Amino acid sequence: MARTPRPATLEQARAIVDAAARLFAERGYHATSMRDIAQEFSLNPGSLYLYIRSKEQLLQSVCEFVLDLLERNLDDVESLGTDTTTALRLIARGELGIHVEHRDWYRVYDTEYRHLTGDALERVLKGRRRLDERLQDILREGERRGVLRSLAPEPIASAAFSENLHRVFERVGSTGGISVSQFADAYTEMVLEGWRPRAAETQ
Repeated sequence: MARTPRPATLEQARAIVDAAARLFAERGYHATSMRDIAQEFSLNPGSLYLYIRSKEQLLQSVCEFVLDLLERNLDDVESLGTDTTTALRLIARGELGIHVEHRDWYRVYDTEYRHLTGDALERVLKGRRRLDERLQDILREGERRGVLRSLAPEPIASAAFSENLHRVFERVGSTGGISVSQFADAYTEMVLEGWRPRAAETQ
């Protein structure tokens, strides 16, 4: 008969998930065992199941935590009712802030979510689609106002904006000698240079 995990305190739960996120980021999800995670707390692997149901639950917790932060970032930007250019700049700043503050968690969310299964995978995929759709809405509004040229299909543009932001930052962000906000602003401006209406389209 499977054991029911005992309720963990907020501090215990966060410590366990944080250790899992760090190990998943360093070694990969499949290469990390429950024994590895338990050793972070000098516990026997069996003792860890007193607090959690499975290793997959830890991965799901990491992914949903990052999804929640990204959703809140969009909420904050949209609540300002600002123009498209400023909105994209603020979105980039917020996303990179999350990336820097929770680097291991973001890396796991970005690369390891595919190892989820069943309902857990569907929940995370649904959350990722929701983020993409909200960014697409912002791009469409920019097109409608004439700030951006037609970017159809928008799913490609939204994915390129967000995913390339983090890829480029991982590669050069820590060696560029500029702040996170400066990096986000420079990246956004570079992207917008290619997305603004061409002269012939505005005549």
